[in-house]
Amino acid sequence: LFRGEGGVPKEAKVAWSCKLGRWDLLFSFFDFFAREFHWGSEVVSVRVGRRSFSVETLLFDALKGRTEERLHIEDPFQLGRNLHCVLRLENEYALYNKLWEAMQAMSRLEVPTGLAPVETLASGRMAVLS
Repeated sequence: LFRGEGGVPKEAKVAWSCKLGRWDLLFSFFDFFAREFHWGSEVVSVRVGRRSFSVETLLFDALKGRTEERLHIEDPFQLGRNLHCVLRLENEYALYNKLWEAMQAMSRLEVPTGLAPVETLASGRMAVLS
């Protein structure tokens, strides 16, 4: 288990590349969380590194609130902490709706609300508006 002490573990020293362009990668992110991710039963866990469900007791027994029908995000350092604790339920609904709206906009080849208008995403000049 990586605890931030010492050097980077050999398991973390991996090379990878993404064959998707920026537009497709961003669309895939919005599409996954809007349509594929099982809100309320799946857990976002960088520690596990694969799709996992909150009922997997060997992985998430310590995760607080894992039986609630809410977004589950495991804190990678405090395994019992479910980061949904910083969102109120209505904000979870708002987050989901914004992910859905962004996915819908991109499926129509429109730039999602909140992203700066750009001439081309291939230029790499996409920026989030403040």
